[in-house]
Amino acid sequence: MKRLKIAIPAVVAAGGCALILAVSGDAQAPAGTTIELKEIEGPSTNIDNAPKKKFSQGDSFVFKNKLQTPSGEAAGTDGGTCVAFDASKKGGAVTCNVSLLLHDGTISVAGPIKFTQGRNFDAAVVGGTGAYEGAKGSMHVVEYRDSADLTVHLLP
Repeated sequence: MKRLKIAIPAVVAAGGCALILAVSGDAQAPAGTTIELKEIEGPSTNIDNAPKKKFSQGDSFVFKNKLQTPSGEAAGTDGGTCVAFDASKKGGAVTCNVSLLLHDGTISVAGPIKFTQGRNFDAAVVGGTGAYEGAKGSMHVVEYRDSADLTVHLLP
């Protein structure tokens, strides 16, 4: 996902590519599902609220990206918004709401991202539709310059 260019250092990665479903488990508990995606950075819009040209609480960005499978096949898109709630010089943080629009349904992801986390972070899976109705779990994101690897862990 695009990064807020006004001093938000590569904060949110959202979507993902590579739709690989891997099911594993043991005899005692039902297994969850893991979906691996590659996100290819797309267009974004930065919203610089007052004070202008200074990273501040309320600054935000909106983005849309393509998602691919690990083998490069189209898997869908993702998009969302991130809003700064901490603009302190010691770190700063945004909260993001992201939707993964996959071929067989959607997955909703939300959560805070602290800039001190670097380019690796986790967010909560808070819902879904279609094949992912009632989804809950987590998404781990590893950001690169113009892409991100997403690993979505869905609970059984």
